[in-house]
Amino acid sequence: MVICVGGVTGAQALEYEISVTPDRDVCWQPTYRPERVVVNTRGRLVRPPARSMAYDLNYQASGGLVRNSYHPGVYVETQRVVEPEHYSLSPTACPPRTRG
Repeated sequence: MVICVGGVTGAQALEYEISVTPDRDVCWQPTYRPERVVVNTRGRLVRPPARSMAYDLNYQASGGLVRNSYHPGVYVETQRVVEPEHYSLSPTACPPRTRG
């Protein structure tokens, strides 16, 4: 026996049904990704590094100056595509749906 004073019992509780439309929407935010390129500054050799001696033909008689100089190599840059351009989709919150 259940005695309830001034309250609501289970038999007296209000029951109702609601129509729920499940929100199964999946929304995506597109993001453009440019291609990624690796640049090799020492790609293709044009002229190798070298050393040279520059002096006057008459350097012993005239007390001339002899120069030992270094000439760095010359290279042409090369590029290699690591990742091509593409769109990337990121999950995002969907805007609220309006019911008409």
